[in-house]
Amino acid sequence: MLPDAEIITIERDEERYQLAISNFERYGENHVESVYGDALLDADKLVSKGPYDAIFIDAAKAQYEKFFQIYTEVLSQEGVLYSDNVLFKGLALDEPDEVKKKGACCS
Repeated sequence: MLPDAEIITIERDEERYQLAISNFERYGENHVESVYGDALLDADKLVSKGPYDAIFIDAAKAQYEKFFQIYTEVLSQEGVLYSDNVLFKGLALDEPDEVKKKGACCS
């Protein structure tokens, strides 16, 4: 990791949150801040810490459009938003109207 890099992670599952904190402490990762909460419901906890050079989203695929609306606003000028499983069930390959029928949005 770059010496000046800072990572902020959010986890809504209590057990996983505690495990993450334990692992960060065990391996001396003092550049990582772990936030307990839901990335949609508690977005203010993360938005206020922006702007971000990179954002990685690994969450409920049907909610990705909401994530994009919130978090693209806090990307730095040259920031990048990465999202996990963009080819989830082939939705990104479908026509936009077909994707909307399935309850997701991919672009």
